[in-house]
Amino acid sequence: MRKFIVALLLGCLSFFSFAQQPLQVNVSLSKASYLYGAPIDIYMEYKNTSDSIIRSADISPVNMRLINDRGEIVAYRWSVPFYIAPRHNYQPNESDNIALDLTELYGSRKFSKAVTAYLESGAYILEISSATKKGEIRQTRIEFKVIEPVGEELLVHNKFQEIIRDMDRQGCQNDEKIEELVRLHESYPNSVYSTNLLGIIEAFYKFLPNGYEKAKLYVREIIEKYTVSSMAVGFVLGELQGKKTRQEKVEFLRMIKRNSKNTGMEKIYGKLLEEELAK
Repeated sequence: MRKFIVALLLGCLSFFSFAQQPLQVNVSLSKASYLYGAPIDIYMEYKNTSDSIIRSADISPVNMRLINDRGEIVAYRWSVPFYIAPRHNYQPNESDNIALDLTELYGSRKFSKAVTAYLESGAYILEISSATKKGEIRQTRIEFKVIEPVGEELLVHNKFQEIIRDMDRQGCQNDEKIEELVRLHESYPNSVYSTNLLGIIEAFYKFLPNGYEKAKLYVREIIEKYTVSSMAVGFVLGELQGKKTRQEKVEFLRMIKRNSKNTGMEKIYGKLLEEELAK
């Protein structure tokens, strides 16, 4: 799955705050449990709660590590240790928000051509720490579970796996298998795996001769029907870059903001709209 680091502030179930600091750091997960193979988004907010500017050079990065229910530290998928560093100076009351999919950071790929990563089922502790300028360590833990799907979700998951396994053997330029993914999504449009399905369909169509226009259709579906998903934000940013005029960008963002009304994602799109209107 594509990696997106985007502005995001979402109402949360699991939550902690490095409070009592001029720069407050809030971290949350949207749920306490996730189905195996579904995205696991973590949300982080930096907020300047003081009356003064806080320089990014004076802020320590936030470090994360994931621990499974056997007490083992889950290996980070990439070649360097993971941390999040503040990206700029913060004006009074200014906030900066990001979202990350933990499966992209710590999950494993079951198939070489599949773009979905997996965390095995079980209980996890997400351990997050940050140092103050005095060298003090602030640390907290957020617990969550990855559980096996049942019922319709199990059916979707198993069929999804079967199709991807075949594509892994036969190659991704396989119209028949892509159409199977399309039919699976159309049969279960409300599945927790819908955004993963659409992301793979869109990616694989781009490999096919004359598949680019179909890929664009699925980008549009992700944006319009799954606006509040973390995947949608990345596609929104891509579409925004493709708009030629300010009016096109403003109208597009207004539509997206309406589609995400009363959700945390509305804050992201609202901020993008404000920035565009200010230009």
